[in-house]
Amino acid sequence: MRKIYIMFISLLILLSACSNNIDMNEDNSENSPSEFPLKKVNLDATSKNTVSLPSEMPNDFNFSINFGVEGKNSINTFNDTIQKDLVTDGIVTTRLQLTKNEMTMIYNKMREINIFELKALEPSKLDCLQTPFETDKWTIIVDGKIANIEWSNQHCVVTNDAKKLLNLRQTVFELAKSKKEYQKLPKVKGGYS
Repeated sequence: MRKIYIMFISLLILLSACSNNIDMNEDNSENSPSEFPLKKVNLDATSKNTVSLPSEMPNDFNFSINFGVEGKNSINTFNDTIQKDLVTDGIVTTRLQLTKNEMTMIYNKMREINIFELKALEPSKLDCLQTPFETDKWTIIVDGKIANIEWSNQHCVVTNDAKKLLNLRQTVFELAKSKKEYQKLPKVKGGYS
């Protein structure tokens, strides 16, 4: 009976910690560059607010993605860098700048999936946990608004909204991998289990 009680309490703690992680805020958090004036927009799974992207890519459009196991890989257009997780050999970072055409293509893909409206990022059933798991953490600035969006495959199921973000991240990562700066980086050694 004690084991069941402990499992029940653990499950309650886990469920209370889970949320749909889209946060659009006004403050300049550690993830947002201070030079961007931000407008406050509250957005969560129950929000009736809608935020759509302008048809033309604004001049302030930038993003960063941390992804993979423990989010150790990253692509960051704020400071034009890419970070690669080499697993047993640590992490390596290099400069990587996307062209205006590449940024426009990524922006248009964000518009296609209506990135600020993705709300169902966690599965409704949390009956599975896997380790290691991948996580994606996005910080996006568009037209004076900042969005912090996060999802993971920790619960074994990827929702349709999370799949849209995964496909977008894969598109951005394939673009980055095609650049000579990335191709010069060392190969990954080892793996996660």
